[in-house]
Amino acid sequence: NDGYLIALNKDNGELIWKVKLESESNATSKASVSSNLIVAGENVLVGCRGGYVFCITEEGVLQWRKKVEGNVRGLAYGEYELYVNSEYSTKLYALHPKTGETKWIFKHNAELSTPIYKSKRVILSDSQGNIVVVSDDGKLLWKKSLGISMDVETNPFIAVDDLYIYAVRGLGERPRNLFKLDLNGNVIGNFTMEKDEDGGRPLVSKDVIILPVLQSYKYNKVYFLWRGLFKLCEFKFEEKEETWLPKVSAAYGEIFCVSNPTSLYKFADLKKPLIKDVKARLDNKIVVNASICDKESGLYRVYLVYSLNCSDWNYQPMSISIRYSMEPVGGYGFGETPFPYDTTIEITEGTIILEFYVLAIDNIGNYGISRVYAYRISR
Repeated sequence: NDGYLIALNKDNGELIWKVKLESESNATSKASVSSNLIVAGENVLVGCRGGYVFCITEEGVLQWRKKVEGNVRGLAYGEYELYVNSEYSTKLYALHPKTGETKWIFKHNAELSTPIYKSKRVILSDSQGNIVVVSDDGKLLWKKSLGISMDVETNPFIAVDDLYIYAVRGLGERPRNLFKLDLNGNVIGNFTMEKDEDGGRPLVSKDVIILPVLQSYKYNKVYFLWRGLFKLCEFKFEEKEETWLPKVSAAYGEIFCVSNPTSLYKFADLKKPLIKDVKARLDNKIVVNASICDKESGLYRVYLVYSLNCSDWNYQPMSISIRYSMEPVGGYGFGETPFPYDTTIEITEGTIILEFYVLAIDNIGNYGISRVYAYRISR
């Protein structure tokens, strides 16, 4: 029944080291891990019941332990500070990550969630449904009452990117909402879920927000939302067991979702971009145009790959040639509608042999290639 921090080889699962988490040196009391686990610099940090935070090097050496009030629930790291919240406490602690020394304490009037650090701000929710944003020196920047939820482990139903906060309302009237706010607390808009759906902790992946939802005893699913406001699609799980609120993670263009304790789903874009209507015309220069889209993950780069008189292949970026006053949902090149890209090639007088093809790469590395076009040009 002792608590340990264990390091495993990620390739084969072999034990590298384990460190016993003791509330004090040679203590007889047991330590029970109660927080998330984070890596900050070259140290691993974790919190336990009884209010202890442990800092252990990646070599398995205990650096320090620090006691705060309550049971440690959540840790976050940013700009050389470790932020700590605890259960049955209304305080947020900022600790020095190298020594454990207390740098400041923010005192609130309600229990606080696990912190999120972004852009010199510590973002939390509280037990009264407020979003609470604190500066990196412990001052309250703003607070907004939106009925925001957290789970029983004090994880807030909030996701943050470089510009926006996405927060799920779980209190008050139905239907529920996902709010989009800027980092100063201004509400930009919201997405409304279907009746009787409850949202979980959202995930930000570039311009797409993934929102897990649950309708109790009926179904669970995930929404894919463009910039948190517009539904691109949804995926409903066909569970034969009891339905749970899904948990979602994403990395390197792949999305993983645990829909219940025994089911792990993987979403991935397996399709290459669609290239249509490649055209070339001769003006004072060669102008090449192509219509391209990628339904699953959008376009990352489009290139014209060309050779003049059997030279080595040159890679020249192509730019989108038409833009609208309001960007379409999904952005340019994301969805089923092809958007035009074009570029030009300088040519000299005389007879030239031109060969080219179009290369389109989506946001996770799938690529499509047009057929090769060849022209003899005389000027």
